[in-house]
Amino acid sequence: MISIASPLLVFFLALIFSLGITLGWPNHIALSFFYIAVVFIVAVNLIFSSHKKLKFVTLSLVLLLVFLNHVGIFLGFILASGPDYMLWPDDAIDHHLPNSTDVSRWILGDGAIEIFTDNPFSKIYVSNMWVGLFFATLGIYPIVSAIAMLVIKLFTIYLIYSSAIILTKNKFIALTSSIIYGLLPTITFYTIQFYKDYFIHFLVALILFIFSKSINRPKLVILMALPLSILFIERFYLLLIICAALVLYYWGQSGKIFQKILILTLGILVSFVVFGYYFSGQGVIELIESIQAFESAQNQSIDVTPTTNIALDLFRITFTPFFNLYKLDQYERYDSLLTFGGFVHQLIMLFYLKGLWVLRKNRIVLLNFSFLFLLIILALIMPYNGRARDSLYPLVSIFASVGINSLLNRKKFELV
Repeated sequence: MISIASPLLVFFLALIFSLGITLGWPNHIALSFFYIAVVFIVAVNLIFSSHKKLKFVTLSLVLLLVFLNHVGIFLGFILASGPDYMLWPDDAIDHHLPNSTDVSRWILGDGAIEIFTDNPFSKIYVSNMWVGLFFATLGIYPIVSAIAMLVIKLFTIYLIYSSAIILTKNKFIALTSSIIYGLLPTITFYTIQFYKDYFIHFLVALILFIFSKSINRPKLVILMALPLSILFIERFYLLLIICAALVLYYWGQSGKIFQKILILTLGILVSFVVFGYYFSGQGVIELIESIQAFESAQNQSIDVTPTTNIALDLFRITFTPFFNLYKLDQYERYDSLLTFGGFVHQLIMLFYLKGLWVLRKNRIVLLNFSFLFLLIILALIMPYNGRARDSLYPLVSIFASVGINSLLNRKKFELV
């Protein structure tokens, strides 16, 4: 009975929250805060219950919670006849929606698709293909893209749990990792809005899963080629920083000079392929100018422009989104998941830092250089972009869970 109470509570609150946001109820701001606060309390209760080894806290329960949380939001959107833009942001309208629509028509035999074009930054992503499959089956509606993303999110949670259980041999850490990723309000926002981040998270979780499996079965590392190749299409700079972290890890692990040279050569080769495709014909100066042009296009207001203080910008990108009173008057769509959810994210980041400290002497901590590289890049270019930062949240959730475990359980554990 206890196990079903939490999912039902979250479902009804998500439904009411979504209705209030979509219909613009006068008290929708307070309602948003209440919804996020209750989901946070439910998550904390599950974490403490898991620590007490209560049998009802299982991965299946976490998956059910996440499923019903999204379904509640979707149902509220449908009952309130929500406008398309609430689930289809500008990025979707400009790029993802046309691509997924073209894919769906191609599946139905009505038209052709061109995956790669002359412009490397204008192509059909694999994430677009996944949503296009659902469009072809269920129709082209905002709720359909949301369903497609939810399916992938559930698989992502399973991969995070499985990776954590292999790496730590600790069920509490594995469950906590899945709870953090599954119920964090900011992640919920990015997995109901038609961005491609839901698929990025899945790829990162898949890389972590293959990595964890390959520790005892090294030959499995070759399987990483698939998700890394897809990252080449989906988010190329993430491919570069993940490969850099993997090179650091395997370089330190390898005892033979030939293996070290091979690992370094592969890393350099990946870099040449990426830059050769995305910045073909550009010299160093042109590349810098392209980055500066991108920075200027992304930073159009005072509160998002990089400062001259890299330490401050690193702090901003690590803990954004921050609560600002003026944002209360600018609510639209489901933005309150970010505005109030930022408090939860900031707490998770503190636990993540604690987890890094706990495992500072373990070689596996080198994987977090990918997150450090990402933070530095974003701090220099767009220190407000939490969506890009959260690309590596599957990794963050596992190490944050290690941090939580260290506070609740003084008994040390060893990673594999």
